[in-house]
Amino acid sequence: MPLYKNFARFYEWFLVSRGDKAAAARWGQLKAHIALSAKLLRLGKPVEHLQYALRASLAPGSAIEKITATARQIAYVLFLSLDNILWAKALNLISVRQETYVKLGKLALRSWLAAIIFSIVNSIFKTARLSRETRLLKAGKHDEKNLNLEADRKTKLRALALMRADVRYQLTIDMLDLWNPATTLGFTNLNDGAIGIFGSVSSFLLGHDEYSILVGRFQLLWASENSGVCLGRIKAAGYGFRFLYGIKINIWSLSCLLRGPLKLPICEDLNIFLEFGLSPAAIGAAFNTCESTFSTSSTTMANVASQIVLHPAVSQSLKVGATTLGRDKAYRAAQNFARFYAWLLISQGHKANAARWTALKSHLGTARKLLRLGKPMEHLQAALRATLASGTPALEQIITIARQLAYFGYLSLDMLSWAHSIKFANFHPDTAAKIARVANRSWLAGILLNIIHAAVKTARLRREAKLLHAEKHQEKDLSLEAERAAKLRVIATTRAAVRHQFVIDLLDLWNPATSLGLSNLNDGVVGIFGVISSLMALEKHWHAVGGKN
Repeated sequence: MPLYKNFARFYEWFLVSRGDKAAAARWGQLKAHIALSAKLLRLGKPVEHLQYALRASLAPGSAIEKITATARQIAYVLFLSLDNILWAKALNLISVRQETYVKLGKLALRSWLAAIIFSIVNSIFKTARLSRETRLLKAGKHDEKNLNLEADRKTKLRALALMRADVRYQLTIDMLDLWNPATTLGFTNLNDGAIGIFGSVSSFLLGHDEYSILVGRFQLLWASENSGVCLGRIKAAGYGFRFLYGIKINIWSLSCLLRGPLKLPICEDLNIFLEFGLSPAAIGAAFNTCESTFSTSSTTMANVASQIVLHPAVSQSLKVGATTLGRDKAYRAAQNFARFYAWLLISQGHKANAARWTALKSHLGTARKLLRLGKPMEHLQAALRATLASGTPALEQIITIARQLAYFGYLSLDMLSWAHSIKFANFHPDTAAKIARVANRSWLAGILLNIIHAAVKTARLRREAKLLHAEKHQEKDLSLEAERAAKLRVIATTRAAVRHQFVIDLLDLWNPATSLGLSNLNDGVVGIFGVISSLMALEKHWHAVGGKN
């Protein structure tokens, strides 16, 4: 999202410089909408950075590195907290005087600038320390006669080189991001074109870095046979932490904290890499393992901080919020509650208060459309995979393909509606209404096909379960009996999942049906149905992220 916003900022400046003010206005609308939606996505982020600050204050290392790392996180806590207040004021959810609003905006920018400066200082000192360690290792080259020691020295040098490259990468991103708050505060006079280009490059670098980490495999550099698996988990946890929350963590700090309770021969100044094929489940498991070990080894942590800020439920909430699906379901629940509450206030005659909740509902709806950009391709891929799937009954396969195509059409038209709603694309009112109507029909068709698919699949699973139960008294072999019991458990689990989704679809059905005039439910009922279905989907995703069945 920052990449789109910064590119829109650059292109708006470019169009203004060429005198095309009409086109520039559209890109300005896009920039403003993405900026406001980005503030929505940052709700809850102060808690994450408060966790980082607590961990950084406990991490071993040089005093200056520890101080700058902690100060950086505290600055981000202040910046993001103020950013949340500014977002609420922009939607008129809270009333703040204009003078106070301006002061809060300046304080937020200063906090952001301070966080970037602290990050740059931290990178400089860390680079200097890594350079010193590299020189010491190179100086001891001729003293090491043992082949094993020489191999260890080379792997340590490679690890240091990777760490230095990682620090330089972050330093480049920080140097590019520095100009945004500095220019807004008046410390520099760069134009929007330069700021937009700098922001686009830094956003691309950050996104590319996180993608590379997620799909990459890590080389086993230095670890004993007993500690290799644990250290691999630590490394995977750190990179999963970085991918999920967008910030780097020094794994050697965790390694040093684990050295005491686990008695591992860990070098305090080196990263430990393990050849580890990262998957979401592996990242989650590794992160949970390291987080629990970290919390038990931190004896100096305040009781309140350890029980509240670092509580497993808080960490789990942050993990769910870090996923697009988790954010979408949470925002959908809030959007439908706002729809219900606005209807309730209007029915009681409180139109002024209802206006704020209506504005929140509209903003959440538009922001969710932005989150769904690119989703049509995902459903098109699912439709193609369904055509190639083998072993699936023909009727279920046909329904699945039709459902994915219906969602593809709905989300494609939804993108056009989003572009029209933010005035990035201008359609004739009749055309815009037709696009919205066809989109709702596609959405309704997708839900109906999903309901039919659930009914057909449930009937098939019931038949399979009856056949397996009928074989109960015929199978005397213990291995066959165990296999039959395992199949019955799988069928029971699948049927429960199908019923869960079936209930969600029945609740969601009334939203497009009401929009199309096929039902006459009021906004209160539709809103409550939407809240329940969103919370059910969010609960399912919560367990999926936590690795629970």
